[in-house]
Amino acid sequence: TRFGFKSRGLGDVYKRQPEGYSVNARGQAMIDAFDLNDSPALNCEPASVPSITLAPYTHRWIREADRIVIEKDQSEQVRIIHLDGSPMPEDWVPDLLGYSVGHFEADGSLVVETTGFAPTTWGIVRGIDSSAAKKVTERFELAADGYEMKVSITVEDPEYLTEPHTRTGGYDKIRDHEFSSVPCDPETARRHLQFED
Repeated sequence: TRFGFKSRGLGDVYKRQPEGYSVNARGQAMIDAFDLNDSPALNCEPASVPSITLAPYTHRWIREADRIVIEKDQSEQVRIIHLDGSPMPEDWVPDLLGYSVGHFEADGSLVVETTGFAPTTWGIVRGIDSSAAKKVTERFELAADGYEMKVSITVEDPEYLTEPHTRTGGYDKIRDHEFSSVPCDPETARRHLQFED
């Protein structure tokens, strides 16, 4: 089964320093040095979990027998959520998306736990990097009519955070959306900077 969901926009939130995160000295130093122009996206670098979960553009969900495959518009990244409880392989190579294991709860919510990350620039949130110790827990709740989905994301990383941080968002289902095949261009991605102070 295929589902296309568009994440709800967050407006100016991406222009500001991260707020509400309980950080240690290392995390605070990153917040103090925050500069939107340092965003990896401006260099066409792929996003990590949890940033990719609520990133703009459409997400296509494909339900298979033992997994959910999530493709993202404007990205070559493909995320796999394992539903059979299979543990992270011993030879797993840490990456931006990590290794995700999910299960459905009695109320129909999908809970996903992800570990196995590579250290990542702005891997916790814009302005705060992440380490290999990062763990992300997501809860997806589909509305009864199937056209909306609530998302709750909790990120833990003792290298930068003193306690877990939870944020929420959502998706709206859209019909007949075609993914874009236009690749990211760093020059174009950074062009707006000449007009902003």
